[in-house]
Amino acid sequence: MADKDEDDNAETAGKTRFPVLPSLISLQQMRNRLLTAQSGRRLMQWSALATGAELRKIAKELAVQYAAFSEQVADAFIVLARCRYFFPNMNRMVIENFPKIACVTVGRTTKSIAGCRIALFAIEDNCPDSYPLLGIGQGGELVAEAKKTWHELLRKMIYIEQLRSNYRSLEESHDATNKMPIEEFGHTNNLRELI
Repeated sequence: MADKDEDDNAETAGKTRFPVLPSLISLQQMRNRLLTAQSGRRLMQWSALATGAELRKIAKELAVQYAAFSEQVADAFIVLARCRYFFPNMNRMVIENFPKIACVTVGRTTKSIAGCRIALFAIEDNCPDSYPLLGIGQGGELVAEAKKTWHELLRKMIYIEQLRSNYRSLEESHDATNKMPIEEFGHTNNLRELI
C-alpha cells in the first residue's frame, strides 16, 4: 500500500491533488482560485490590448519621424555649408566661445501606460543668445538660421530617442503580458531594424 502512495506522489509531482469528494470548504477554495485566475486573465488581456494600441501608435509616429529626419539632416548641412561660405571665421568663433555649461539640457519625467512606465524627455534652453549683433549683414542672418535649424534637428533627435526607448519598454511589457508575437501588428518588423 505504501508503494502505491509513493507512485501516486511521483506521478503528481508539483501539482495539487484534490479529493474526489471535496468538502464545502475545499470547494469554496477551488472557486476562489478559479475566480482569481479569471480576473487575472482579464487584467492580462486588458494590459495586452492597451500596450498593443500604444505600440501601434508609437510605431506609426516613429515611421513618420524617420521619413522626415533624413531630409532635415540634409537641409541642416546645406545651411551650415552656406553659413561657412559667407562667414569663414565661424569655426574659430565656435571653438573660442565654447560655453562652460551646456546650453541645451534634457529633463526626464515618467508616465504610466497600462502598468508600464515610459520616459518623457523635455528640452530646456539654459543660455540666452550670446551674439546680440549677429543680424548685421548676410553672414549674421545665416549663422542665426543655422543655429535655429540645428536646434530644431536636436529637438527631433531627442524626440526620436524618446520614441525608441518607449517602444522598447512597451514591447517588453507587451511580450510579458501577451504570448502573441509583435509581428502581428503590421509594419513593426522594419522598425525593429531601425531601433
